[in-house]
Amino acid sequence: MTRQLDRWTIAFYVLMGVGLVAATYHFASGRYANGAIAVSAVIVGLLIQREIAAMPEATQQPRASRSDAGPAARWQGSPANRTNWLSNSIIAGFPATVVMTVVFIAGFLFSGAFGAQDGTTVSRWFWGLTNNSLTDSAYNIPIGAYSVNLLAGLVWAGVYGYVAEPRLSGPGWRKGMLFSIVPWLLSLVVVFPIVGAGFFGAALGAGPLPAIGNLILHLVFGAVLGSIYAVPDESMADAAGTDGWESQAQNRGMVIGMVGGLVTGMIAGSALGLIVSPGNATETEMLLAGAAVGTMIGAIAGPLFGLSAGSREQARSPR
Repeated sequence: MTRQLDRWTIAFYVLMGVGLVAATYHFASGRYANGAIAVSAVIVGLLIQREIAAMPEATQQPRASRSDAGPAARWQGSPANRTNWLSNSIIAGFPATVVMTVVFIAGFLFSGAFGAQDGTTVSRWFWGLTNNSLTDSAYNIPIGAYSVNLLAGLVWAGVYGYVAEPRLSGPGWRKGMLFSIVPWLLSLVVVFPIVGAGFFGAALGAGPLPAIGNLILHLVFGAVLGSIYAVPDESMADAAGTDGWESQAQNRGMVIGMVGGLVTGMIAGSALGLIVSPGNATETEMLLAGAAVGTMIGAIAGPLFGLSAGSREQARSPR
């Protein structure tokens, strides 16, 4: 078993080395955004590796009843003392981002159907919502835009799990929706001006719709994030015939597979962008598209391998 872990560790650091080489090449060539993508993947990989190494092995413990340990007892202590916050955040953040993206696509199609450049005021707002510099950029590299959205969703999920969740009260969906107000406001007053959309999307010519639509998207993200984040601690340990340590083993294996797939996909995509001929696309678009494809493939396939590893770990644990 130790030999197998050593091989995986060597492969991991070789992958990190490839990411650093790709980042160095891009920075030296003046493609700073490309280099930043590769560096970010390496940093995330090292942080996750450190977090995983610090995780205690799942051990069988006597099962406590809900009367013995309520929510306050479960969350007693600082957030840093809860070793499951990272796995719960990633497991909840991925589907929350996917659901938010689906709602965005539905809203985009709705706006396109009812928008008209020469129509009423509301129709012009809908038209401006689907015809602007942001949507044009997304059309150029749609898979890259989704990649950025996915990574941002996972980062905010980590902030929720580490900072906000233990400090908010109420059911999971409500805590998630309250937290979502923070990224919503930051997107309107920081991100939008940076990308040329103006404060609260005023430069898009869509009236209040960018702010309203963005609020709806973030509330959906928060509700799904908070609900799924609460599942491992509220339901899994209480399921019939299932102990908390078994759920912990499966969650740990799932997050290792998911994060490993994400980081591997980003670095592999970044390196692939150096050797594949870009054709009609720019090198930046080629790199971002390659990183996005690898990221999404890894995110989908990673949990499958992770759950398998978690099941094997569960089988080896003493009963």
